[in-house]
Amino acid sequence: FLYADPANVHFDEVMAYYHLNKVAEFFRNLGHTEHATPMPAYVHVPDPYSGSPHFDNAYYSPFENAVYFGHGSIFNNLAHEAAVIYHEYTHAVVHALQPFMATPQANALHEGYADYFACSLSSDPKIGEFIVKPLEKEFLRDLRTQKTFANYSGSDVHADGEIWGGTCWEIQEALGRHAADLLIYQSLWYLPQNATFVDAYDALVQADAILF
Repeated sequence: FLYADPANVHFDEVMAYYHLNKVAEFFRNLGHTEHATPMPAYVHVPDPYSGSPHFDNAYYSPFENAVYFGHGSIFNNLAHEAAVIYHEYTHAVVHALQPFMATPQANALHEGYADYFACSLSSDPKIGEFIVKPLEKEFLRDLRTQKTFANYSGSDVHADGEIWGGTCWEIQEALGRHAADLLIYQSLWYLPQNATFVDAYDALVQADAILF
């Protein structure tokens, strides 16, 4: 499909279709078999709380097993950035392997894993460069961060997620992309309910012992 005008809603649909297939294949190559049937994806979605047509967010819904992308008034269209699409699909993967992640640390891990795999597939430690251009910012988050658990807030899951996402990115820089992707994916199978950062570390060690 060729769309000369990126404002055409069909451009968004094709963008989501292409990159969701790409990230699904990426996880299948890591051994993921949990998503064997098509997943609905929606673009230009309104704000689910206010009904406003301008929704500056994207999300995965475990209740519908579907992904949603808004076209807000602050950010650029979220369906136009591949890493955002990869991020939301990764939430579906994490949920499939450990559906009980509801505490602040567990939710931060969710965001950290989603950022890591989005950045790994993009070969870029930064996420959100396109969507934040209207704000004259360089990126939304950067996994080449100096954050440690000392920076944990317990209130901002995306900022706290950078702690774990950055840890995973350092593992990739040390071991290479293939080994790190496989290790971090396999570790998801060993997360307990409402995992903490320490649990995620233990899961990595367990996966490493089994794989390598």
